[in-house]
Amino acid sequence: MIDRANEETKDAFKRLCQEKKKSQVANARLTKGKLIGYLAKRYKGSVAKIIAGYFDFAQYYDFDKFIDEIESLMNFKPENLLKIAFQTYDFDCDQQICQFDLYTFLQNY
Repeated sequence: MIDRANEETKDAFKRLCQEKKKSQVANARLTKGKLIGYLAKRYKGSVAKIIAGYFDFAQYYDFDKFIDEIESLMNFKPENLLKIAFQTYDFDCDQQICQFDLYTFLQNY
């Protein structure tokens, strides 16, 4: 379980939402674009979009909904987590991790 009362957790969510540190977490809203923008600072290429694709952005995420989603991902079976990792690094989407995927990974990271 993630400690929802922890100030560091709230601050991390506000950073994802591009909110000021002094703003209230209750006012923060996470959209797909904000999540991709945040992830793109660390992950180059398509990885940020792939990771964001695992979230249902039919509407924005507030703090509680986002924490629920993260906890859900944390409780995935190991096979499902491996599938997510595989899909994230299969850059050419050919259902195999090949030399091109390795080259792309090394070039970007």
